[in-house]
Amino acid sequence: MSLYVLHKFLCQLRNDLDFQKRVQSDPEAAIKELRLTDEERDAIRRGDVKKLYDTGVHAYLLQQLSSSRLFGLTRENYFPRIRGEVKVE
Repeated sequence: MSLYVLHKFLCQLRNDLDFQKRVQSDPEAAIKELRLTDEERDAIRRGDVKKLYDTGVHAYLLQQLSSSRLFGLTRENYFPRIRGEVKVE
């Protein structure tokens, strides 16, 4: 896992409104720019926060995906997903 890159991406989502808007308008282009493995990109695309969390990504930072309503994540489904109660396709 490229933890630093993932953490930086999530922090940027929280702190940079222009970046957040860019990711919301074209999420694929935004994650394509990141130096991640195909497996990491796939986990982000699918909103698989459990997989990301299990590999070391901080849960607080992962919540930025649901706060921004990205990759199918919402405040309502974030906790069931991170606990593994919902299978992510």
